[in-house]
Amino acid sequence: MIEKISDSFIIIKEQVENVACISEENAASTQEVVSTVQRENSDIVKIGLSIKDINILSSELSSMIQNL
Repeated sequence: MIEKISDSFIIIKEQVENVACISEENAASTQEVVSTVQRENSDIVKIGLSIKDINILSSELSSMIQNL
């Protein structure tokens, strides 16, 4: 009886360790995804600013051409 309980505790301990390991792997993967999304968001903001600059330059060029 005691041996069965001891074996059960060992199995439970191993399962808890497996769950902890999987949780750590998931946390690391989630952090990688967050980092990637942050980089992509930064790139999208830069693209938006570049488009704004292009629009301003395009308007200025149109004005210059009309004044010729």
